[in-house]
Amino acid sequence: MKNFSIDAGALAVEEAPGTLQHRKRVDKLQTIVEDARRVLQREGFGGFTLRKVASEAEVPLGTLQHYFPTRELLLRAVIVQTIREYNESYERIEQSDAPAEKRLEAIIDQVLVEIRDRDTRVFFLEIAAVACHHSFANQALEQSQRAYLNTLSRLISELNPSLNVRECELRSLLIASQIEGLMMFFQSIAADKMPDAEALRRAVVMVAKSISTAA
Repeated sequence: MKNFSIDAGALAVEEAPGTLQHRKRVDKLQTIVEDARRVLQREGFGGFTLRKVASEAEVPLGTLQHYFPTRELLLRAVIVQTIREYNESYERIEQSDAPAEKRLEAIIDQVLVEIRDRDTRVFFLEIAAVACHHSFANQALEQSQRAYLNTLSRLISELNPSLNVRECELRSLLIASQIEGLMMFFQSIAADKMPDAEALRRAVVMVAKSISTAA
């Protein structure tokens, strides 16, 4: 799973932006959230505690609690910050000068690479499970997924201008569900039994284009 840069504006960073102290604190918060993500992947939500994260990040528990008083607040930051980095990379592709069809393919290519990565799958499957039972996780996941779906929806609108907003949103959901659903199957398949990457790519792209351009 890729590293990410933290959005300090969403956290308790007290120093004035641009100062050395501010940059140091943002760097420390980024390290804490990355370490928290590793604890979540390794221990699952049941074993995700502030004490374990503090140990992983090598900071006093009191320091961690200053920024994240509860594990729910910390996990929300992990969800939002991690998915934000993925969404920003998709938006960069969307905003490129390539034709809409090629931009859609590029996003699909990237997502397929990501879900083949075991750490990425564990992270997303874990937070999906937590979101089934905890509203804070469900809200953070829903907020993050909305940005991804909006990116796909805008591309579908370019490919098929005859569709209204609701139809574009629905088709973006169908495409995302098709791709993200592969994570569950990949997680239960041995590495040497994974489907051929290029054949899978062609099939997924074909289905996504069909969904996008159908009348």
